Amino acid sequence: MSWRWLLALSSGIVLAALLPALPDAAGLAILGVVALSLLIHSRTRVFAVFLLGALWFLVQAQAQLDQQWPASRSGEVVEMQFRVAALPEWQGESLRFIAEPLAGDGALPSRILVRWYLPGDYIQTGQVWSVKARLQSPVGRLNFRGFDYTRHLLSQRIGALATVREAERIDGVSQAPGRIDRGRQYLAEVLAVETRSRVASGLMRALAIADRGGIDAETRVLLTETGTAHLLAISGLHIGMIAMLAGAVAMVLVGPFLSLMPRFDRRRLSLAIALAAALAY
Repeated sequence: MSWRWLLALSSGIVLAALLPALPDAAGLAILGVVALSLLIHSRTRVFAVFLLGALWFLVQAQAQLDQQWPASRSGEVVEMQFRVAALPEWQGESLRFIAEPLAGDGALPSRILVRWYLPGDYIQTGQVWSVKARLQSPVGRLNFRGFDYTRHLLSQRIGALATVREAERIDGVSQAPGRIDRGRQYLAEVLAVETRSRVASGLMRALAIADRGGIDAETRVLLTETGTAHLLAISGLHIGMIAMLAGAVAMVLVGPFLSLMPRFDRRRLSLAIALAAALAY
């Protein structure tokens, strides 16, 4: 695909995100008809791809808004079954995590941000719970100069906020979907226990397993003011790049030495050097 098509598609997506309001169904239909009609002529196909990118974003955004818990039902207590879908995060005496309702609860959003005050059990990703929870629409406080919490929830595809009132764990259900996150949760708990400094523990968890739940507000502000907050997002990418580069260089450089050490395998030796470079970095 030419770079022109990719640029047109991405430009349509980005510019559509800047619209102050979403068009109605008729507007989306008209936009789709115009985009398809422009595909006929070669001179207008780039603009057609631009409109298709915008249309794709608008349709996805409207679908996300349609599945949100309605404001008219905020405060309603609902019985549901959900699976813990992300690492639980302590905030004071409350545990917060993302849950996904099980099949059959079609009236519920696909992702719910759950807050559980002093849970009486050990919560792990992959667990299935039957709860009574108070649901709220995903909105935040109106603050023109502060953090846009509503936009953040929308970007995370969270359709409702829930507060658990009663809960019972459902045993005998496969927890395979949360296997990787359970491993990350175990490592996070080991780092929290084995590290004396709470600040250092939070940073280690963020850098090692992308768990930012242990970083306090003061450290977040410090990272932002020093321009180092990006390390929490791309540190794993940097480690992977260093390992890949070291392994590639080792594959080239160790060749002449293998004649003197025939017992060594070239690939295993390069892998060992790549791991050593990643650990050193």
